[in-house]
Amino acid sequence: MRSNGGSPNYRRNVFLQRRLATRSSINERVTGALSTFFINLVESVLIVIAILMITMGFRSGVIIGFSLLTIVIGTFLLLGMTGGTMQRVSLAAFILAMGMLVDNAIVIVDGILVDLKLGKPRREAMCAIGRKTAMPLLGATVIAILAFLPVFLSPDTAGVYVRDLFIVLAASLLLSWSWLWCTCR
Repeated sequence: MRSNGGSPNYRRNVFLQRRLATRSSINERVTGALSTFFINLVESVLIVIAILMITMGFRSGVIIGFSLLTIVIGTFLLLGMTGGTMQRVSLAAFILAMGMLVDNAIVIVDGILVDLKLGKPRREAMCAIGRKTAMPLLGATVIAILAFLPVFLSPDTAGVYVRDLFIVLAASLLLSWSWLWCTCR
């Protein structure tokens, strides 16, 4: 008696089952990798905040940490609104952007602390450094964004793949600068 192993329908069904199993396996691996990478992002934010608390003091660390978290959440929202995707490149861009964000925040908080030591009132100290550094920080922000613009504009496959790198960096840096600008107006 002949088995159904040779019939076209049987072979097609086996092929489709294997294809679905492979896709399911790939989806699980991608989801797992993104989950792990997202956990790494959260850990890196917490590590940065802890280091800032140790090196700059508890209050300064909390202030910078709060602004960092606010900017990261705002960037996630902007990424979703611009059609960006959550993938390794976009999550890596968050980690890259964090260095730039923390640098801007350290400049501002350090300037506030210097003005407070000179005896200026809190509000004046906060706004004075914001006004003094707003344009230089905007220049640095625009330069950093423009450095990644060619990646965004690249028409080839690599450009499409790393498009979210530009979106995350641009959104987070502009949010950081606008947060400074809005608080010191």
